[in-house]
Order: sequence, then structure tokens, then C-alpha cells
Amino acid sequence: IFIKSVLPGGQAAEDGRLRAGDEILAVNGQVSHDLTHREAVQLFRSIKNGPLALHLCRRVKQRDL
Repeated sequence: IFIKSVLPGGQAAEDGRLRAGDEILAVNGQVSHDLTHREAVQLFRSIKNGPLALHLCRRVKQRDL
């Protein structure tokens, strides 16, 4: 699952840790690799309230080093 964009004014934007291009590797310990779009949507919709733990991968461009 790749983050295409972060909605301005949304919770993720206010938090400031997620960026467009980040890859979500796991959600609350459930690996998200090889999920279909439908399965990924179901995974996020199944989280109603409570803690959310994301394991992310951020690729750094050479010029950012």
C-alpha cells in the first residue's frame, strides 16, 4: 500500500509523520504486502477506534542524503 497523497487539514497532515510516497508495510501487525485494493480498504475500515500502529517504509532520494 502506497500513500498517494495526504489530505491537507486531515489527521495525517496535522500529525506530520506520513508523506506521499510512503509505503505501509503493516497495519496493527497485519502485513499489507500483496493485498488487493478491496482488501486494503477493508483492513482500514475494520479499524473503528483505538490505537493504530503503522509500519512504514520511506525511500530516500540520493539528493536528500
